[in-house]
Amino acid sequence: MKKIIIAGKEYEAHLTGGTLLRFKREAGFDFLKEPERVDSEALFILAWAALKGTAERYGEKFDMSVEDMADQMSLAECNALAEWLQAETTPADKESKKKKKGNS
Repeated sequence: MKKIIIAGKEYEAHLTGGTLLRFKREAGFDFLKEPERVDSEALFILAWAALKGTAERYGEKFDMSVEDMADQMSLAECNALAEWLQAETTPADKESKKKKKGNS
């Protein structure tokens, strides 16, 4: 779970199977099969999908479009979002290899 700040307001976000379904419908490709295709637009779509699904999960509404959401985020908020999504979606074995390289 992550708290994402958009225009000074905190939103709760979870990455779930529903996030992946929404992402694929919006982005037009499967995140799990082609993670190398993720660019800044795909990053916003993934965050939007997580926010939308989390809101629905708790019986709330998240009515912003991807573009509206991105327009309201500062660069600092965008960077924090990118760091969170990278940490959450990097396979554990890949992450441990990075740490091993850094320690040698």
